[in-house]
Amino acid sequence: MGTEPPDDGAILYEGSPQAAQGRYIVTLYKTAEAVARDVAEVAADLARAYGGTVLTVYRSAIFGFAGEFDPAAAHRLLRDPAVEAMEADRYIQMKRLSWPERSRSAGGDHEAAVSFRHSDPGAGEQGAGLEGPHDDHGK
Repeated sequence: MGTEPPDDGAILYEGSPQAAQGRYIVTLYKTAEAVARDVAEVAADLARAYGGTVLTVYRSAIFGFAGEFDPAAAHRLLRDPAVEAMEADRYIQMKRLSWPERSRSAGGDHEAAVSFRHSDPGAGEQGAGLEGPHDDHGK
């Protein structure tokens, strides 16, 4: 994903106020061997080897997993040759945005929007969202 750990072996976002203590997202190198074994099996083996627990396995957006590890074990895991990058899992806040009601003659009752924002001192403010008419709300 292009999210390389810093040269000093630091875990991305570690120490951030939004970091979930002891929870990490681990991106694995997508080698032929890892793909043949399945990411769930690789994640389970790494969790066993480093004394952690697999919480979620990712196969699409990233090739990796989320897990719980004590900080010392997480730093050892970061140095494993199978690991491409690690970051601390973080809490985010979602805000509900209000949008004006559309005219009933325009063919709908409401417009709805979903959006989130987080800020991190090192990354600047980032945001993503989905907005526009959603006529299926409330049906």
